[in-house]
Amino acid sequence: MIICYFVFINNNKINMKPESSYDDLMGEISVDISFKVAGANKSLKNVGKYFKLDEERFKLISIRVSGIKKFCVSLICVDKTKSNLDKDYIVELIYSKKEFVLEDLFEDIDILLLDGTTHTNVHLKINEEAQFSDFHGID
Repeated sequence: MIICYFVFINNNKINMKPESSYDDLMGEISVDISFKVAGANKSLKNVGKYFKLDEERFKLISIRVSGIKKFCVSLICVDKTKSNLDKDYIVELIYSKKEFVLEDLFEDIDILLLDGTTHTNVHLKINEEAQFSDFHGID
């Protein structure tokens, strides 16, 4: 299972860590969200409008994407009615009204995975990029 959080710049400090059944591989992900979902300026507010989020009650601060066979999208929000001056009340709204495919949400996606037990630094410097077939006798 793959779980990804997409955190947008905002005034809240967020400490979220993606989870899976096993931590075999760890890494980072970068995406270009689609114009269809986020509008021309690709704003998080437009993502909330796409999902018809009640913006009077909720402030969208992140998107969670999980699953392979059953792709799921969640909206991570501050619940304005349950928050107070000292602490934001964070709620995960699981959107299950529609089946999604990656192309619904993203124009491009780049995932970097490393062995979760031995490599902790995902900021590797690549010295060379080559085709696999350059070094292996594959047609």
